[in-house]
Amino acid sequence: MSQGISQRSTRGLLTLLDQALSSATNFLVSFVALRTLSLEAFGSLAVAILLYGFAIKTSRALSSEPLVIHYTDAGEELDRSVIGRSAGGSFLVGVAIGLSLSMTTPFLDSSLARPLIVLAVSLPFLLVQDSYRFVFFSSGRADLASILDGLWLILAAGALGILAAGPGWSPEAIVGALAITGVVSAIVGVALTRTVPRVWASVTWLVSLRHLGLPILVEQILGIGSRQLILFFIAGYAGIDSLGAIQGARTVFGPFNVALLGFSAFVLPEVARLRDHLQAVRRLIAVAIVLLLAVIGALAIALLSIPDASSIGIFGPNWPSVEVFIVPTAIATAAMAAVAMFQAGLRGLGRTLRSLSASGFMAAMRLVLGVGATVVAGAVGGAFGLAGANLLGSLRFGYVFHTDTEASHIGAKR
Repeated sequence: MSQGISQRSTRGLLTLLDQALSSATNFLVSFVALRTLSLEAFGSLAVAILLYGFAIKTSRALSSEPLVIHYTDAGEELDRSVIGRSAGGSFLVGVAIGLSLSMTTPFLDSSLARPLIVLAVSLPFLLVQDSYRFVFFSSGRADLASILDGLWLILAAGALGILAAGPGWSPEAIVGALAITGVVSAIVGVALTRTVPRVWASVTWLVSLRHLGLPILVEQILGIGSRQLILFFIAGYAGIDSLGAIQGARTVFGPFNVALLGFSAFVLPEVARLRDHLQAVRRLIAVAIVLLLAVIGALAIALLSIPDASSIGIFGPNWPSVEVFIVPTAIATAAMAAVAMFQAGLRGLGRTLRSLSASGFMAAMRLVLGVGATVVAGAVGGAFGLAGANLLGSLRFGYVFHTDTEASHIGAKR
């Protein structure tokens, strides 16, 4: 028993380390952009970041997370054919989304179209890099995932340094720096796994795991899609600089996102390993939520306690516009931390349809409260509307998780 707990703690620390490195890359890019770009230019970069996030979630839903659920501690060794098909599935997702982005760019303003073109070209390779991370998580080798993300962080920092010394900052240049260095990290993933993405074979892979992947994909579309739809509505209604300010508030919570994403990456395979011990699953989810809420609370208090002059010195001249979104962003982020843990618990237990029903409720609340509050009170109102919808969604997720695991536990006793 103690050995199992020790192994779980080691895996947790390694997974958290990997996610810290991965999130540090995104935080570094966003932080530098917040300090150096105008709020409008940062808004254009925010659109690219949001779409990249959507692509990552789609790839994980269809290929990476089904891999973790199906193969983690299932008594099957991850051979290279499985790894190649999983990576190939992510590559196909990147091609499909990249082509879709490319077809929309002629209808966009050039300042927005340029970073999206760069993203579209590099997206298949960036998704492959992310897929290799999940291969390592499933195999219990988060240390190898850390090598990938540590390399990406170092290369991205170097690329940003080159931009600072040479061409200067622009949304497309920053996206390009992130893309090129991410592609190099993906190539290292190929070397570590000694496997190249098997693109054509991945079609049958995606079909074979559709019973897991499709419900997760629909849930991701409802979740991240509804949120992004409201953010784009706010940008259209109140201006793209408002989107830049909202994304700036999310950027300053970057250290928390390290913890949140790290816990999510750790909890999903752990729940899959503990699926026959529901009480242990419930304790794991509860502890994770308490720890995450403590971190977000401490970070929000720290941000609001810093004098304005110091905050401007740290975050740049955009801080006064960003500051008004700190409170709703903290509330929304705390609620989503709970949602992410409940989602990981339900998915790890294979209850994807139950998780999907709660996501549908939260998406509806976002559309109603987000649009309504934006029309009534502008961008700040829209941010509070999203926060309220996330709170209601977290309560719904908690109810679904509790009733589902309680019923299963009682059934198992009988």
